[in-house]
Amino acid sequence: MEKEPVKDQVPRSMSTSCQLVTEELVFQETLTQFLLEQPDFYVIACVGLPGVGKSTLMRQLSGCPTSFSLLTRDKITNAEPGTLGIEAFVTSDRVVWIDCQPLMSAGVAERDIARSRETYKENLGSEALTLSATTEVLALHTLAFIYCVADVVLVVQDHFPNPHLIRLLQTAEMLKPNLSVDESTVDHLPNLVFIHQGKQHMSTKSMNEFYHRCFQTSRLRYKSKLNQFVGKPADGQTNLVILPDDSFAFKQIIDQLRCGLLALPKLTLNPLALSEKTWLMFAHKAWETVRKSALINEYSRLLP
Repeated sequence: MEKEPVKDQVPRSMSTSCQLVTEELVFQETLTQFLLEQPDFYVIACVGLPGVGKSTLMRQLSGCPTSFSLLTRDKITNAEPGTLGIEAFVTSDRVVWIDCQPLMSAGVAERDIARSRETYKENLGSEALTLSATTEVLALHTLAFIYCVADVVLVVQDHFPNPHLIRLLQTAEMLKPNLSVDESTVDHLPNLVFIHQGKQHMSTKSMNEFYHRCFQTSRLRYKSKLNQFVGKPADGQTNLVILPDDSFAFKQIIDQLRCGLLALPKLTLNPLALSEKTWLMFAHKAWETVRKSALINEYSRLLP
């Protein structure tokens, strides 16, 4: 049975992203004015360490050169990342693109610690986290949240291997809250796609084997037929894409990658199909749950 067309819904178009989560880690619902009451949408998020080119990649994939902010000279001078908080951008084909502040960023952690000192002053107490612990906890909050709300998570890297990043991805899966409505519902975990920038010093086969060893017991979906869209054999392949330095080849693979990402299966967040607007409400709940997670809080106390 064909779906009836959505009536009286004319979405506002976006020229640039809006904040989903502010630098102060407060969830925003500004995005709701760009969303519809319909369930045919897709959520693609991007994470990575500082300076790997996440925002540039998201601008390319979204097809809008102004969708996400880039790292400017002033930000570099002030030791600020290109992205602070979590930003979202909706395209006309109903894809929600999400760009996150860099994982394991000392600059982001220092700003968070400074805000805590200003807010709590002398009441901060001896339980305040160290810089390294704050850096990791902020990264885990970001990843656990993204695992809850995205269909696809792009992990952008500029060198291989990075065992610390792998451990972070695994720990976030372990600490992610279960937002299923009942025990009979399978908890949501996204498709995971590894994006590597530039020429690599290891063979694609070795990289595939490395990721398979790391995630073979994980419930994160790190294998699919994505590689057939970028001209590589699909059987048994990890979701691994290496972006070339050549500008023509880069544009070609970006177009192929966009098609491949949208062909990955959309995952069920809820037994009832969420509309774009109810997804935003779900995302708000997910963020608050992650921020108040007793499990993540206990884990943070074990950090040096």
